[in-house]
Amino acid sequence: MPFAGFKDWADCISKVKAKSLEAKKRICGSLKAKHEDHMKEIEEIKLEIAQRKKEIIEIKEQLLASKKKWIQGVVKKPGAFTTYCKRLGYKGVTSECINHALKQGGHPAKMAAFAKAMRKIN
Repeated sequence: MPFAGFKDWADCISKVKAKSLEAKKRICGSLKAKHEDHMKEIEEIKLEIAQRKKEIIEIKEQLLASKKKWIQGVVKKPGAFTTYCKRLGYKGVTSECINHALKQGGHPAKMAAFAKAMRKIN
């Protein structure tokens, strides 16, 4: 198995410059041990990256799911603007009622602006 730029153990022994065979073995042994330690660290990092990718995917899915239902939290009192328009004599939320509320200002104008924006979405 290759390590530290050598094809194998024999390649390391033949290329390392040392006075004795024992010195070559110590040097190659040290290089191989360091290489194996680095490879273990790399595998641990790869596993951690894979785990974090899974976590990121889960978070993205949760965000997408929450974004799909964002509109439910915007409307505090469903039907309030319809009631407002009917009280003024309109048949419901019409363009005329929206324009009237926008001119009036205040909270009805906010509801009207929202109704107008929702019409553009649909």
